[in-house]
Amino acid sequence: MNVKLPILSAIAAAALSVGVALPAFAGPGVLIGLEPGARVNVRSEPSTRSYSPHYGLIGDRIEILDQTQGYDGYTWYYVSFRSGARGWVRGDFVRPISYTPDRPNPPRESTVAAFNTNTYNVKVYRQRGRLYMDVYNKRAGYSVLNRAPAAVDNYGRRTSYYNTRGEYVYKVTTAPNGRYTLAVLYNDRQITREPGYQIW
Repeated sequence: MNVKLPILSAIAAAALSVGVALPAFAGPGVLIGLEPGARVNVRSEPSTRSYSPHYGLIGDRIEILDQTQGYDGYTWYYVSFRSGARGWVRGDFVRPISYTPDRPNPPRESTVAAFNTNTYNVKVYRQRGRLYMDVYNKRAGYSVLNRAPAAVDNYGRRTSYYNTRGEYVYKVTTAPNGRYTLAVLYNDRQITREPGYQIW
């Protein structure tokens, strides 16, 4: 009696239930969806049944480290965030970004301000002549702003860069001595103000 065939079939079925590895894709990507700023689950395994220790926001930039075909038929991507968080995101929420040789290189960015506070990592930068802000909440573990358009105000010897998101305003102020401060306002009322203490 030949028992090799049933054993091989069982092994193949088990492999399919866990997920089938696809050719590796490593490179940049972005979380996509219909609602800007909405949450996307980041799971411990490539399955909607697995634990979700993190989440990203639509628009977050990611680094794609690996991919696999899940038992549910979706492609799943193993991704890394700027915060260092890693996990699996279902393929319909991920858009890989690839650059081909016949296309121009991605635009270089120039940093205007980059610093930490007790609660946030903050970066203000220019890209293609436009001003953007990234604000990451270290305590909550997610990006509050990611490549969000920023405006600038100059008054006296101080400069402020800010972004308005709903009822919130995130405002970076630079002083002549090179120090930075991040203020967060809600409904025009300041709810936090933290000095920058470390370039990152």
